[in-house]
Amino acid sequence: MLTNCDAGLPLFREYALKSVWLPIIAFRNEDDEKKFEFDYSTWSILKSKLPTQVNILTMEPLTQNKDVVSVLFRLEHYYGENENAKLSASVNVNLRTLFSGKRVLEAKEMSLGGNLMKNETFGRLKWNERESNVTHEKESELFDEVRMIVHLKPMEIRTFVLKLSNN
Repeated sequence: MLTNCDAGLPLFREYALKSVWLPIIAFRNEDDEKKFEFDYSTWSILKSKLPTQVNILTMEPLTQNKDVVSVLFRLEHYYGENENAKLSASVNVNLRTLFSGKRVLEAKEMSLGGNLMKNETFGRLKWNERESNVTHEKESELFDEVRMIVHLKPMEIRTFVLKLSNN
């Protein structure tokens, strides 16, 4: 397909994601006593679609206590600044309303590696600069744990530990 860059880039990104993140194929025994009533081909943990420029990079279970599960959760904005007229814009994702059948009890922002609280990492790698003309962009604002709205800037990845329970 031939088209201009603004129209072609979203198609390329969608194809790239689909070719890397292939569907998970699972099998089950039909003789199981419990029959699942939902259709695996259409089921999703998301209530609605994410913005086009956002991808779930990681959703990995960490711990489970009774009906509460903790997961490592990463969201990425996979467009660069000025890469596309619409899709390079910053976007908000509401974690509180994101999941179907799950309630977010708690969301803590972590460092990219997921091993430190984000607020503990500020100032760790600061050093004195002499005669530098480099301007430093302000780091991402801290995550509001009450509203649970994530603001993603172009090419940004944000990591959280979420505590989820059944509705």
